[in-house]
Amino acid sequence: MKGSMGTRIWAALGAALLWLLPAVAGAEALTTTDVLARLVSVPGVSGSEGPVRRVIRSLLPAWAHPVTDAMGNLVLTVGHGRPRTLFIAHMDEVGFVVSGITQDGYLRLAPVGGFFPETFDSRVVNIQTAHGIVKGVIATKSIHLTKGAAPAITPQSLYVDVGAGSAAQVDAMGIEVYDTVSYEKHFQRLEGTRIAGRSFDDRFGCATLVQAVRELDPSAVHGTVVFAWSVQEEVGTRGAAAIARSQRFDDVVPVDMFVTSDTPLESRDQAYAPLGQGFVMRAWDQSNISDIALVRRLAGWAHAKGIAVQVGVTGGGNDGENFWSQTTKVLPIGIPLRYSHAVEVGDSRDLDAIVRYVEALAREGVPSGEPG
Repeated sequence: MKGSMGTRIWAALGAALLWLLPAVAGAEALTTTDVLARLVSVPGVSGSEGPVRRVIRSLLPAWAHPVTDAMGNLVLTVGHGRPRTLFIAHMDEVGFVVSGITQDGYLRLAPVGGFFPETFDSRVVNIQTAHGIVKGVIATKSIHLTKGAAPAITPQSLYVDVGAGSAAQVDAMGIEVYDTVSYEKHFQRLEGTRIAGRSFDDRFGCATLVQAVRELDPSAVHGTVVFAWSVQEEVGTRGAAAIARSQRFDDVVPVDMFVTSDTPLESRDQAYAPLGQGFVMRAWDQSNISDIALVRRLAGWAHAKGIAVQVGVTGGGNDGENFWSQTTKVLPIGIPLRYSHAVEVGDSRDLDAIVRYVEALAREGVPSGEPG
């Protein structure tokens, strides 16, 4: 009887320890796609990135102790000495703030970040209030009551219908001027390895850094490696600018989307990087011209490690524009994504490839060589 009781007690203790182990070790098994799905599910309009920052913190391993600076950037430093390498991805997304409330209970909006009219009309939105999320719909002119061409969509023409009938009712719902407004978002798995969702720009970059840290041995990094999740990129790379003023780096690797023309709607004369064929060295965009010899050296280095990589020219900019100097190289990377700032489509194989690349650079450093 005593032996049987002892066996049961030890079995119970063992089961309890096994149940506690993942929480203690922070070792929940997640793919990079799983991490991305969690990050896409939360709002983070520029200047209000707190929900994204909290999810990132929750996903980091127990050894990681990032700090949040006055701007709201989340910064994790690993290792010591030279070289100093920065990996940076932005947490924010384009959206709106409530700029006014009409007497009949509609919300007026001011855009935060780029304004892309074709992505707004009749969309379900989330208003982030101090008391939680309130749902709304961006009002649209009814087709059956429209004569002639549909009117142009401008910031001044946007109204949000939250179901209220008066400004007093809106107030009772807890909605205030300056609350942020973001699109209703859902992560979707398409056929095979294809994935879709809003704000892949730049939650995929955030997921890349999270997963690289989760898989990293902190004692095995090359020099000092800094992982930064920045704020306010969509309104002028302000978070990255703050980091650039406070720290110096030898190498900076911005991780941001590569807008690809891999669709029947775009010309393939520029920005063609097929989905599923690897991450992309963003060799040229509106904010960056990478050294050609270094791009080719890094692409060859990745190929030698069995990492699928492409080299491309695209539009847009990235956080790296703040770091160029006589002593700092900026090496932007991304994954090809279709339909920028709408429901974006990518491929999980490219996501896995870019994580491997970041991990390898963190361990080994940027291969040396002369500029081209």
